[in-house]
Amino acid sequence: MSAILTNASAVVLAHDVNVSILKPPWLRKQDILTDEELSGNVVASGALTRVLNPRFEFLALPDRLQMRILKPEFGQADLLRVLGGIVSTLPHTPITAIGMNFDYVVSVEPQESFAEWNRSRFSSQFSLETSGEHKPDVRFGAFVSYEVSGMLLKADIKPCVARSEARSETSSNESEAMQVKCNFHEDLEESASTPVLLERLAHWGNFARVAEQFVDMLANGSQRENR
Repeated sequence: MSAILTNASAVVLAHDVNVSILKPPWLRKQDILTDEELSGNVVASGALTRVLNPRFEFLALPDRLQMRILKPEFGQADLLRVLGGIVSTLPHTPITAIGMNFDYVVSVEPQESFAEWNRSRFSSQFSLETSGEHKPDVRFGAFVSYEVSGMLLKADIKPCVARSEARSETSSNESEAMQVKCNFHEDLEESASTPVLLERLAHWGNFARVAEQFVDMLANGSQRENR
């Protein structure tokens, strides 16, 4: 099995984010973004601010602050500096929730049958009864939810079509796979949101490892049990 991380992002939900102030001069002055980061692809208007550089994408909208991490090894430091810097500098912004997202695509090896693996790993009595146990084109998924270090993990697992760069005359570059979306969510009280938010951002790496371990168990758990 192989698992590829396709998205890692953090979202801070809030009311009335002051997008008008979150422009390059202010972000630079407050040491939230560097000159190098602001020399890339930048869009700034009254409705949004978007900064894209090789390490991350930052987006500010009236109802949220969002960062998509493009180089996970720098994620925690960047999140604390950018998102943490904004909420610390503007502590009266009414923050309502924080979310961390880690999306993966899990694929079987070329010689393996995706249909057989999918059925053995995800089918249940109910799903077999409703879909028809012997239909070869039936695919299965799952949903799991539980608390992790104060945040609620909601993992949505469903079949998808994965694209690969590899392609030959006899095979397509598309194959069946499982899309795994791990969302860590916590609702926050506006009066005490900043300290909690900073604490959660400081543990980004821990949540990333939980998501990675979850996906590894999904992909390889049955193999370990048989060893």
